[in-house]
Amino acid sequence: MTLPEQAPGSREHYHREHQARAMAEARRLLAAREAVGGRWLDWVAAELYTQGPPHYVAMVRRALQRLSKQPG
Repeated sequence: MTLPEQAPGSREHYHREHQARAMAEARRLLAAREAVGGRWLDWVAAELYTQGPPHYVAMVRRALQRLSKQPG
């Protein structure tokens, strides 16, 4: 039996389906920080603007925040 929050089309289902992709995108953005330099935040904003649905962009943004807070 599938729980309603796990059903296709639910937010939880979407999150599970796209979490790895969102983390990979956040890592890509973070890796470009040194190369982009002082305009990195503007560049990230522009990159996120092109990404897709707002809930996916929010996932990438949260992943980027988590990765940015990790030491080293």
